[in-house]
Amino acid sequence: MRFPSLSSLAALSALASSCLGLVIRETIPPNSGVVTFDKHSLFVRGERVILYAGEYHPFRQAVPDLWLDIFQKMRAMSYTTASFYVDWFLLEGEQGVFRADGVFDIANFIDMAKQLESISLLWRPGPYINGETAGGGMPGWIRRVPGAPRTMQPDNKGFQNASLNYWTNICKILADGKIDNGGPVIMVQIENEYVFTNGYTYQPEYLQKYEDVCRLAGVVVPFSYNDITRPAAAGQFAYGKGVGSVEVYGQDSYPLGFGCGDPSYWPPPGYGLGFPENYATLHAYQGGAIDGWGGYGYDQCAIVVDGSAERLLYLTAVEFVTTVQSIYMTYGGTNWGNLGQPYGYTSYDYGAAIAENRTITREKYGAAADYTSYNQVSYNLTVPTSLGNITFPQTILQLVLNGRDAKLHHVDYSIGNNVSIWYSSPDIFAYSADQSGKSVLVVYGGYAANSEPQELAFINTNLAKPTVVEANNVTFSKVKDHPVMSWTDSPTRRVVNYAKALVYILDRDSAVNYWRIQLSNSTARPYTNPNAPSIIITGGQLIRTAKLSGRSVSIMGDVKPIAFEIIAGMPKNLMAFAKTSTGTITFNVTYTAPTVSLPNLNTLDWKYIDDFPELQLSYDDSKWPKANIIHSPNDEFDQGTPTSLSASDYGLNTDSLIYRGHFNATGNETFFAIDTAGGLAFPTQCFFNGHYIGGNTSYWAGNAYDINRSDNYSIVTPLKPGPAVITMLIDHMGMDEQPHVGNVQFKLIRGISHYQLDGHNQSDITWVLTGNLGGEKYYDKSRGPLNEGGVYAERHGYHLPKAPTSSWASGKPTDGLTQVGNRFYYATFDLDLPEGYDIPLSVVFSNGDNANSYYRVRMFINGWNFGKYVPNVGPQTNFPVPEGILNYRGTNYIALGLWAMNPDGDALGSIDLVAGQPIQWGYKTPALVNGTDYEPRAGVY
Repeated sequence: MRFPSLSSLAALSALASSCLGLVIRETIPPNSGVVTFDKHSLFVRGERVILYAGEYHPFRQAVPDLWLDIFQKMRAMSYTTASFYVDWFLLEGEQGVFRADGVFDIANFIDMAKQLESISLLWRPGPYINGETAGGGMPGWIRRVPGAPRTMQPDNKGFQNASLNYWTNICKILADGKIDNGGPVIMVQIENEYVFTNGYTYQPEYLQKYEDVCRLAGVVVPFSYNDITRPAAAGQFAYGKGVGSVEVYGQDSYPLGFGCGDPSYWPPPGYGLGFPENYATLHAYQGGAIDGWGGYGYDQCAIVVDGSAERLLYLTAVEFVTTVQSIYMTYGGTNWGNLGQPYGYTSYDYGAAIAENRTITREKYGAAADYTSYNQVSYNLTVPTSLGNITFPQTILQLVLNGRDAKLHHVDYSIGNNVSIWYSSPDIFAYSADQSGKSVLVVYGGYAANSEPQELAFINTNLAKPTVVEANNVTFSKVKDHPVMSWTDSPTRRVVNYAKALVYILDRDSAVNYWRIQLSNSTARPYTNPNAPSIIITGGQLIRTAKLSGRSVSIMGDVKPIAFEIIAGMPKNLMAFAKTSTGTITFNVTYTAPTVSLPNLNTLDWKYIDDFPELQLSYDDSKWPKANIIHSPNDEFDQGTPTSLSASDYGLNTDSLIYRGHFNATGNETFFAIDTAGGLAFPTQCFFNGHYIGGNTSYWAGNAYDINRSDNYSIVTPLKPGPAVITMLIDHMGMDEQPHVGNVQFKLIRGISHYQLDGHNQSDITWVLTGNLGGEKYYDKSRGPLNEGGVYAERHGYHLPKAPTSSWASGKPTDGLTQVGNRFYYATFDLDLPEGYDIPLSVVFSNGDNANSYYRVRMFINGWNFGKYVPNVGPQTNFPVPEGILNYRGTNYIALGLWAMNPDGDALGSIDLVAGQPIQWGYKTPALVNGTDYEPRAGVY
């Protein structure tokens, strides 16, 4: 197992007391509250802290029982803090109605962090968040609010006024979760990347209003602001700059870009970081890369920020004296339920350290290969120390640095028991004490294969003669009476015993199997105390927690067939254990491989219904919403139709849209022109009286480039004079974000912007339209406002568990359709997987041998929308579904909406349920997430 980011983050964590100790001598600042600050860093309870945060969005993990799982993994990776967005769209999909319960329960998320005691929260509630979410977190109804989003215009009655219901409720939750109330929240970010264009300028009063509302609600922790990396604008809203200023100014930075297609390419160096006089903070520092429709897949993106990149980026940030550093992303998760922006697909894995399926086996270490060169360089380093300047190494010729690598060297570093390091070329992983009080130090060098030389010297002159108690090949000498050790990196562990210190020497690969875990219930200063008692342990797949109770310590973790060894940190009064010659405690936990038996989804007893009855001549759409809004309230919509056909004007903000236009045909019509917009990779189809009007030209299957279409359809077969109907099906791929205040991106419509029928005025056609049943007054409150779309089966709730399918026809999605159309397939299957294991499951689609298929599949698991498979655009074929959405010990309901666009039809190649590597874990079994079952819907059509 290779634990992602562990080495680099452990080094950063170890840095907290040494790096700042050299450069910062100020006293505690006079500001009030548990969390205070000066121009260098935050203080918590009077103690200076460095925050190493990882970004993690609870709304992208739909199983609340797994939120703590991610927290535990982050803490084991030495993160001190979790940074997280809140998605306003999911909480106020209906204007004026705030819902934060079930899978959207933020207070529950805060409680999960509180349980861990050792991880704090950096809360980023927006109201605009970006984050590759639909609308950037802004609800669809904001499109109908006058003025520019993210401003106070017009006359304080626009966007900001509309956001205050959400903001007031969020601030109440914030106040309850702040550290001053015993919670884990230590900082709150206001807005995000507040950048302007098209003549708009900063509105300090806009930020100040949000700050005032939160302060009035009782939020006393510092406010922060995340600026997009622009040195010329650095310092906007920084502390002391007047109205709208915050306590902690920061920026984001993605130095390596997002080139997943060529992940080994790194752009020329140029961090572009510009900070005012206060300390540097990075609220979103690159931890992976985003992929999109037609992209390369997240396994490629994971390589962009590999271990070499992590060390180079994160340690270089330390060179800027960055005391708040947050990695975006650490766990990406899933864009389930259509919550993502139109440029991204279902997965939001991000190539992050923790993969979408929560596994920690991703290789984030690259071969040790300087930013601009792959060459190895040799060097000596002169540094100031408490004993004067020293040039090291002293006992070997030079140190080496491999290309695309970075190193952190420590000086004047105390490791307890009155023992201090003078200088150290290897990284310091952790230190603690054994039960006798002797200091235990763990250091690691580079990759063993590179055979890098290392040197470490102590300030103490009274350590007595050392002995090598494990392995060999360590050279001892003295410099001005100070003990010095030197060695060459090797995969073999070495242990050196001094009178007051025990030193464990590792290579970089070996270090990933070691864990420093804080003992809970051992400190009255939760969340922030880096010097709290901790154990250092090796072995296991993951060590999650260590809890002290009386004379015993309970350790929870995940097992693999390897012995455990506690090398430091066990309390003195602990019950007696047998110990090794070095004083460590070893034990074994039996690993039992589980039996995993999964059903074949291809051979289930599938049932189906027609999912596009709107093509039938007898179909009655009289109950549908009428397109009768004369002038769109969307002030950025250049309306080209007699009445608005923008879906959001009618409260339809997600997934499939259907339009039906009624007119009287003359029989002389020869063409139909229409402009549609659905977002990136959207498809559209056009029918007259239920039939194609132009053969192969009457559909658009979508691509990775176009967000709107202008189509001209030839009416080859003359229409019969009399009543006629046009039917348009459009896949709404999500609403655009608004990254720059002043552009119109967010208010770009979904739907129809213009049309022209040969021989007719536009007003000859009367339109009705539908999306999800109820629109913003959505029916399924448990799964939120975006989970379902406008096709027949979803309007009726047939995607939910226990749908009434007994009268449906039998047929498999791998048989598909022989003509254009939509079918909705439904089946059940049982799982009986053993408890005590984390078994990652994914649904994997295949297109078979048909390279020219134009279809797409919407997948629902127990009612939850967990995948949109688009083989002609790609790239996603593997869709992870966590336990809690899947019932691992009971009945499951799977539904597939198949939209075939080829005139000759299409079929799914295959669909399989696939298991990843099972992990025997000590985590609790996740409960099945509470979601509504099928029941007949009032007013359905």
